[in-house]
Amino acid sequence: MKKVMSLTLAAAAALTLSACGGSGGDYYDDGYYAPAIDMYYIDDEFGDGVEGIEYHCISGEQGFTDIDGGFYFDTYSDTCTFEELDWVGFDLYVDYASGNGVPFVKYECGPPPVVVGETGSDGFFFDSYSYDEYCTLYL
Repeated sequence: MKKVMSLTLAAAAALTLSACGGSGGDYYDDGYYAPAIDMYYIDDEFGDGVEGIEYHCISGEQGFTDIDGGFYFDTYSDTCTFEELDWVGFDLYVDYASGNGVPFVKYECGPPPVVVGETGSDGFFFDSYSYDEYCTLYL
């Protein structure tokens, strides 16, 4: 009997402990997942935020970059496309709030020929001399 009780308690403890840790997001009361949202910034070569760039992310985040160049995204593997970049007359960088570049972000810019790359330590992803109308960042 003691063995059965011990096994029951061990199973209950394992189930209880397996719920710890989490993935960073939360679930709403209706069972839908609420993503962990964060913000990066689109800056020019002088570190100034670029306001008004339209973006759409597969997580559902969308809008225009704010006065500081900020945009929202899901921290768990989001993909955001920045539209109509042909009006931008300077190079673009993706940065943390600290102003440091976000490295290792894969990107593609187009239309064809499509430019594919990965941001370096400075966060560079868009060349103002190109004819790119969009850039997609794989965050």
